Amino acid sequence: MTTITQNHFGYLPDGREVFNFNLDNGHGCRVDLINYGAIIRRIFTPDRQGDIDDIILGFDDLEGYLQDQNYIGAFIGRYANRIRGASFDLDGVTYNLTNNEGKNTLHGGQEGLNQKLWSHQIDDDELILTYCSPDGDQGFPGELTIQLHYTLSLENELQVAIEASSNKKTILSLTLHPYFNLCGLESIKDISDHALQINADMYLPMDPAGIPTGEMSSVDNTAFEFRAVRPLRKSIESEAPELEKTQGYDHCFVIKSGSGPVATLLNLSNGRKVEVFSNAPGLQLYTGNFLNGERPGKSGMVHHPRQAICLEPQAFPNAPHESHFPTTIVEKDQLYKHTISYRFGIE
Repeated sequence: MTTITQNHFGYLPDGREVFNFNLDNGHGCRVDLINYGAIIRRIFTPDRQGDIDDIILGFDDLEGYLQDQNYIGAFIGRYANRIRGASFDLDGVTYNLTNNEGKNTLHGGQEGLNQKLWSHQIDDDELILTYCSPDGDQGFPGELTIQLHYTLSLENELQVAIEASSNKKTILSLTLHPYFNLCGLESIKDISDHALQINADMYLPMDPAGIPTGEMSSVDNTAFEFRAVRPLRKSIESEAPELEKTQGYDHCFVIKSGSGPVATLLNLSNGRKVEVFSNAPGLQLYTGNFLNGERPGKSGMVHHPRQAICLEPQAFPNAPHESHFPTTIVEKDQLYKHTISYRFGIE
């Protein structure tokens, strides 16, 4: 049975205490989270030699997360990714959001859920984090109650069940934002020795501001072809104009329905593997293009561009402005459910 232990991690500037929660399944997999931002801090998994190491970027102390501008390890909402013009219309009413990327809203606005302190509960082998976002928070309508259920199975699978409901009709897209590097932090390199598979035939082209154009394009014969496992070095170093705009991948893929993983990430050198499962219609692939070493990470590590990979299951970016995208509208008192899990293994 997985054990969960709770320890002091720090204090917010207003004096509220932040806790670290360690989930340990006793089978070589350990996960650390904090209740500030519902941040996943550390994930320890073995490689094919049996060496156990931390496979995500992060910080040693709370101050690192308070100063972070890259959403490292964080829970994202109320709306993952971008909304054009920091506004949307719903039932004839225009809602103006806080803009935090030029004129647009990114990952929920100036004070998203990644900057909130969540209440916590440990129920046997399950960690439950809860937050109530007030009506009008960052401009979004409705008082929104969110509950996150974390479990770590004996089969080395971190499962996150996300549930939310609002007392008003609203829009919603929630996700997780860990930065994976399967080299392990003891021997970290860039991501060029990783390979990737994504269960998608289509992706969303973007305009220069990173907003989808509204089209859905085929991945055939493009740098977005990941239907079979493909080395990232070959793809990311291509001269595709779409990658030049964003200095790497920062694109949403249209996930095919099915029971298998939406994505599989593999380190070709040490055999570490993570399979991502989700019921979301999209997956954002981000290759850490804008990491700039502005604050040292764990053990003083400098975070460089393309040093990690984010695989973010989510609704389509800017969906409130594109009627043909899957809807992100949540009715009053409707239960929103999104499941994300990471299955760690060796190949």
